[in-house]
Amino acid sequence: ARRTADRFNTEHHELIVEPDNLILDLPAYVWHLEDPIGRTEGYLYFKLMEILSNQGSVIFGGSVSDGLFSGMPRHKLVKLMQIFPFGRVPLEEFYHYTQISSQPRSIS
Repeated sequence: ARRTADRFNTEHHELIVEPDNLILDLPAYVWHLEDPIGRTEGYLYFKLMEILSNQGSVIFGGSVSDGLFSGMPRHKLVKLMQIFPFGRVPLEEFYHYTQISSQPRSIS
């Protein structure tokens, strides 16, 4: 990160998170989750946004570019449905299962 910041002449701050911080922050972290599913980067983003919350109203992170350029798996499924209309039903069921935990109709 430091080399990238130097290369593009951007401001760089290091955030070091110790394992003990997670224990202290866990109640607040869980409360802020939209979906209480933990992933490796979730807590790190939580800490980062905690620090950046006073810096501005819009903050772009590395994963935002996936959404902007249709790189997220759910966007790829929608594109596959358009390309392969004959596979629309199973792809749509898979989409709903992975995004909203809706049981597929074909196996209900």
